[in-house]
Amino acid sequence: MLDRIAVVEARLAEIHTRYCTPGFFERTPPAEVDALRQEQATLEAEQHALTAEWESLETELAALGGGD
Repeated sequence: MLDRIAVVEARLAEIHTRYCTPGFFERTPPAEVDALRQEQATLEAEQHALTAEWESLETELAALGGGD
């Protein structure tokens, strides 16, 4: 799970870096920008779900006394 979270976070960083590239929105076809926005939204939802699941597992582990 942690590996997938890292992959998702890395891809989100890549997308953000592309957005911050000077002239990106002027040079990039609208369809590509839309595809990146959709991918970003999907990844953000996945990141949120994975993080919530991880936090839930950590809470369960701590409740069982195994969080040390």
